[in-house]
Amino acid sequence: MGVNIFSNRKKKIKLSTGRVVLAKHFKPYFKATLFQKIVNQLVKGGKKTVALKVLMKALSLVKIQLPYLNPISVLRIALTNILPLIELRVWIKSGKSYRIPFFVSGTRRFLLAIKWLVECARNRKERSMGDRLALEMLDAFYYKGSSVKKKIELYELAALNRPFLSFVPWDRRFKKVNLNLQKNVKKTFKKGI
Repeated sequence: MGVNIFSNRKKKIKLSTGRVVLAKHFKPYFKATLFQKIVNQLVKGGKKTVALKVLMKALSLVKIQLPYLNPISVLRIALTNILPLIELRVWIKSGKSYRIPFFVSGTRRFLLAIKWLVECARNRKERSMGDRLALEMLDAFYYKGSSVKKKIELYELAALNRPFLSFVPWDRRFKKVNLNLQKNVKKTFKKGI
């Protein structure tokens, strides 16, 4: 049975049935703060609906790649793998600037993780942003990729700059910095999202 190319009626073309069902299934989740923060990081030129479509496409591609898992849980696990527990802040003492490791608060952790996820997705070579974001999410889910590499590099820099922690007065320090990576990773997985 052929399709008339020259007809004036516009026909609704579905890419795949799974994507349309997924779009309806995830509509209530997009009011959640986690999704709003991801969309706000994705926005370019004030086009929020385009950013929302990119996120929906990324989640649908994750669902196609891992059909046995919920894409939202894949996104949450990917973000927990990227979550930094420590950040470096610049401290100036006697005219020299030092990068000193500090603990990061919970909301700032998620902000940094989302920022790194989107930034590393933008630097990938794939064709569309939805593909890039989906593949970066999958890489972070499997604890590899450029966003996880960024976190590991941050921990290495924090370990190198740990001696400068003594320059900061006690009232300005949040806690003693513990750079034992295995203990920190176990703590984040116990707490969850």
